[in-house]
Amino acid sequence: MMALVLGCTALGPAEILVQNDTLEVPAEPSESSPSGAVVAEVPEEIDAPAEEVVVPEEVLQPPVELGPQSTYVILDGVGFGVKEVKIKVGETVAWKNEREGRQQRAMVLGTQWCAFVKSGFFNPGEVYRVTFNKAGTCTVVDGMYTTELMKVIVTE
Repeated sequence: MMALVLGCTALGPAEILVQNDTLEVPAEPSESSPSGAVVAEVPEEIDAPAEEVVVPEEVLQPPVELGPQSTYVILDGVGFGVKEVKIKVGETVAWKNEREGRQQRAMVLGTQWCAFVKSGFFNPGEVYRVTFNKAGTCTVVDGMYTTELMKVIVTE
């Protein structure tokens, strides 16, 4: 402890190291304050020319090609809302379930060449869509009421 006490000496103001992080700006003496301090002139703001804003011309979008038409068939009560639908190759038929009451689920099944039409069960408000890419007549059966049929006639 003695070494610590003896090693400490009082330092004068000139001997204290101070780290100053501020950047000193040299000032030209233009006027003095009453205390004799030098007041630096504030540099005038330079008006920079306004940047020219280039507004790009409207980018023309290519015309939007409409997708294939959709024909909607409503499943309400028992069976389909229509007995026949005529569409062209590449168009879509959408079956929407709007059933209420005891039997609310729906199922759509295609026969023969359109056996790819297999909706599985779908609930009220849901829609099942199929795009037909081949011409012909497709018989579609209501999977819940199997005696209810409709035809999808697909032409070139």
